Amino acid sequence: MTKTTERLSKAMDAKLEILKITMGQLVTTIEKKNITSADRLRDTLKKEVDEVHNLKINVQENRFEAEEDKEGILECSVQIGRKNERI
Repeated sequence: MTKTTERLSKAMDAKLEILKITMGQLVTTIEKKNITSADRLRDTLKKEVDEVHNLKINVQENRFEAEEDKEGILECSVQIGRKNERI
């Protein structure tokens, strides 16, 4: 794994943690029926999900550019998907 791939993976992990926190905040906000805050948090979630997806694509591209094994790249994608499912 190249340094760029490591950096992108760490950035993606950080974004996933932000998603977990934001989802918790959204649940609390919905329970309090604060529509304005819920809308803002929903928009934040959409933005963060898009950024995670873009980071995933960048990791894949970087690994292909480094001429890593296609099977390994696909397995990495599966692992990223599993991380996303745990949120």
